[in-house]
Amino acid sequence: MKATWKTINNLLGNVKTQFTKAFMIDGKQTSDPVEISDRFNEHFSTIASELVKSIPQSDSHHTEFLHSRSPTSMFIFPTTPTEIKNLIHEIKPKSSSGMDGIPGKVIKSTPDNILIALSHVFNLSLQSGTFLKAFKISK
Repeated sequence: MKATWKTINNLLGNVKTQFTKAFMIDGKQTSDPVEISDRFNEHFSTIASELVKSIPQSDSHHTEFLHSRSPTSMFIFPTTPTEIKNLIHEIKPKSSSGMDGIPGKVIKSTPDNILIALSHVFNLSLQSGTFLKAFKISK
């Protein structure tokens, strides 16, 4: 069976390619894994600063390229209690919970007066650029 698939793959041009373990570094061929990994590290750790040098200077301010605030986006503050209520409404009412341990069913039953406090906390977080560790974890 293996030989059959090998023949079919050869006919289709799906031949496994073999990669070389040797690289040309400074005009000489090397297969030393430490030297190769060091060169890759050097390249990828300096490429960003090299690219930044090639970007032309601009007299325009970055805000000129930003579009107006999306009325449905919670990520450009200030967010409103209504936005939070709409996002909570989209949560699936499951009994499983997230990293906070609160099931979706409980979150969906959140009283409206808590939405004002949530909105305030989210806006402070966005304004200061400070986020709780729990906000950075997905499950």
